[in-house]
Amino acid sequence: MTPASLAVITTSFAGQERGAAIGTWTAWSGISTVIGPLLAGASVLALTRLPAPLDYWTDLLPPLIGFAVGLALTVAPLTTTVLNDAGPGDAGIASGVNNAVARIAGLVAIAAIGIAAASGTQLSTQGFHRAMLIVAALLATRGLVAAAGIRNQVAT
Repeated sequence: MTPASLAVITTSFAGQERGAAIGTWTAWSGISTVIGPLLAGASVLALTRLPAPLDYWTDLLPPLIGFAVGLALTVAPLTTTVLNDAGPGDAGIASGVNNAVARIAGLVAIAAIGIAAASGTQLSTQGFHRAMLIVAALLATRGLVAAAGIRNQVAT
């Protein structure tokens, strides 16, 4: 849980209501780690149908907004989950490892998807569509793995 959200919850609710509010926030965090990648994946899937001469406002902007909202729903709760699992003495190293893994994964993914998108030495519309299909599948897989694997523990 981020310090800012904890501060808001702490000052907004009295005693026993505070525990319920924190539990609700934690549950939303778990749900958004599933909804976020699925929304981002669906939005990227829409990019596989982009026409060669496209209209920014109707063809490109709506999927980009959906992708942005999906990432916003995904990244913060994922980082919170990783950092909450580390003890107070390990928070710094956990943050460093989380950032390093995210950067390396992004670089590897961009390189691999770039190879899949290229047709020899030429980029093409079909290659772009193929790359977006791969990204959509990876995002959907991430959402399904989150749905199957992330469980919120109930505090006693």
